[in-house]
Amino acid sequence: MKNDAQKIKTGLLGGTFDPIHLGHIRMALTAASEFDLSEVWLMPNGSPPHKNDRYISAKPSDRLSMTELAISDVKQEMGESCPLVLCDYEIKRKKTSYSYETMEYFNTLYPDRTFFFIIGADSLMTLTEWRCPDRLLKTCVMLAAVRGDEDELDLKSKIVEYQRMYPGSDIRILHMPAIDISSSEIRLKLAAGEDIRAMVSPSVAEYIKRNKGLYCK
Repeated sequence: MKNDAQKIKTGLLGGTFDPIHLGHIRMALTAASEFDLSEVWLMPNGSPPHKNDRYISAKPSDRLSMTELAISDVKQEMGESCPLVLCDYEIKRKKTSYSYETMEYFNTLYPDRTFFFIIGADSLMTLTEWRCPDRLLKTCVMLAAVRGDEDELDLKSKIVEYQRMYPGSDIRILHMPAIDISSSEIRLKLAAGEDIRAMVSPSVAEYIKRNKGLYCK
């Protein structure tokens, strides 16, 4: 069995990706660079516990296709050095996916990998509301993306608190450039007939344009 130093450092960034945007891509690439990750898996959620299906506009198959297209665009730019990989595990599941269950499964399936679970700072602040956070923190190094010194101070304080609550947990700060993009904002712009090409990768923009009913009912 490999020791931790020999394992493949693998990031995992999940989300509804409704649609996936350049902020998601930047977060994944920044994590790969800052923490020397060999791969970052982009995993569209199938049926996330915190969102009812009626709050997700695009079908799972469309969100998976857009994620694949976004990765392809990055690969065209970066070539073989692109660390992004499509992960369809949760999309293919037929039931609600909890992060701790997904990560426990991945750790069993891929014992040669060390997983870095990537989330936003706002998600870390509410980690105690997640299902079984103690079990999740045993499966991975958690990376919390932060922008700005003030937010970082709050985040450091929360990390210390969690490390007391969950001994042995490994939570680190991911330093993100300022990118003010959200999927909800993109959906609003699309509904208003506004241009979203500066917010998503070219192939994703074309996919949305081609599938006019995706976000404009």
